[in-house]
Amino acid sequence: MRTTLTVTLLGTLVSLPILLLFHAPSQQQRIGVMFPLNWSREQAFSAITSTGNEAIRRGRHPALWVINTPAPKTRTALKQSGAIVLFNPILLEGCGFYTPIN
Repeated sequence: MRTTLTVTLLGTLVSLPILLLFHAPSQQQRIGVMFPLNWSREQAFSAITSTGNEAIRRGRHPALWVINTPAPKTRTALKQSGAIVLFNPILLEGCGFYTPIN
């Protein structure tokens, strides 16, 4: 299990620069966000909602989320609240590593 998680996270970190090249911001957009790996799911969810964003899906790891962001200003606020990387969510959705928020 630990090996699988390590391989998944390494694959994510290697793929991110490539996916970021194809990430074109718009007014309201679904984006992927990665928080520090030692954060709990509750800490990440709190950071998402406190900045005016809506959580859409959560990743297998508590640090990975897909969110709806209404404006570029909230993306800046996400970075200030602790987000490490904002990325194209196809990385999570395409690989099936997500759980819809009910």
